[in-house]
Amino acid sequence: MLEQYPSLPLVIILIICVVVGVVTICTLLYLMFAVIRELNECHKERMEKDELRAKDERTER
Repeated sequence: MLEQYPSLPLVIILIICVVVGVVTICTLLYLMFAVIRELNECHKERMEKDELRAKDERTER
């Protein structure tokens, strides 16, 4: 009956690999979304500056 199951060290190594893989994927996803959020913030600030600059140019004329 015990012959059907893989040895315990292999199971432990497999579980560790799966956990490390999941943590790595979650970390990469978190970093990716953080970078996207930061880029959106920068883009919004740039758009607001462009709008203010356009308003200033219109009021000067």
